[in-house]
Amino acid sequence: MTMPAPVKLRSAADAVYGPLVALDRALTAVGNNTTASLLGVSKSQPGRWRSRQEQMSAVNASAIVALDAFLSLVLQVFTREQATLWLVGSEPFLGGARPVDVFRLRGLAGVLPALQAVEQGAFA
Repeated sequence: MTMPAPVKLRSAADAVYGPLVALDRALTAVGNNTTASLLGVSKSQPGRWRSRQEQMSAVNASAIVALDAFLSLVLQVFTREQATLWLVGSEPFLGGARPVDVFRLRGLAGVLPALQAVEQGAFA
């Protein structure tokens, strides 16, 4: 069995800020299943990207970078365990919707007000 060719980096910044690095951070922070759910992809997809069995599309690469920014904010408010629960729980500041669903549909802008409200200790 041959290993897939490594992804060629476009610049030195890709090694630090690129989508594969962002993917690794997301997988470390919230695990494979939550990462896949936040991205709206199959549970096996992040692993295929990580192992370079498949190349991610530009749309998915952009979504992973946005997810990385979102998770960096979430993990400033919650512990890893709390974040995982919050992402899949009913959030009153989102009208009872799950943050994972709102993020997937509306991106960071859709969940940021709720996250800020939780961080500031507001009550819904």
